[in-house]
Amino acid sequence: MDLEPLGKDVSDIFADLRQLSHILASSNTAELKRLDSLQYSDWLYCVKRALIDLSNCKGDAEKQILPCISIAALILVEVCLRGINLNSCIIDRLVTKGKTTLEVFSAGTSITSTDTATRIILLWVLFVCGTAATTRTEYPWYVCRVVELCDLLDLRNWEDVGVILEDVWWHSTWILPYVALWSEIETARAAAIALWT
Repeated sequence: MDLEPLGKDVSDIFADLRQLSHILASSNTAELKRLDSLQYSDWLYCVKRALIDLSNCKGDAEKQILPCISIAALILVEVCLRGINLNSCIIDRLVTKGKTTLEVFSAGTSITSTDTATRIILLWVLFVCGTAATTRTEYPWYVCRVVELCDLLDLRNWEDVGVILEDVWWHSTWILPYVALWSEIETARAAAIALWT
């Protein structure tokens, strides 16, 4: 997905994140040997620092999506690139902050009035944060919002959602409880259908 409309800095950060995760997922030992650990560590630190700066971005309603995006990216950086446990305190804080920033964004912008690209970005943010929230009190809130966005985007199966997530930044090989989240989404949808019939 082209993130250039969100700003060159956002686009560049996600290009770095895709490259870093590609290198880590690579089974090409020559490629892994070329990247020494200090270079990787410095590169990851710079990207993480840029995401932290973006997470504190203030501005008009259009800019309020940037903290949401950066918090979701920080969750994936911590868990998938740095190896931090999903149940750690830092992930607790990021999940809570993600919900807060999404509420601020939603207060200023109706999801139903956003364009498709914004909805896709929001789906990615909500799915990442929701995946990290599977054992936390915020989990039902994230599930409800993901269901809403999947309905708006007419996404009915995991394969379609997976393609969208990977288009932003996602690897199905990451060891995350995304299957549990998708199962919960399907359960919520089935319950809503049963309620209306």
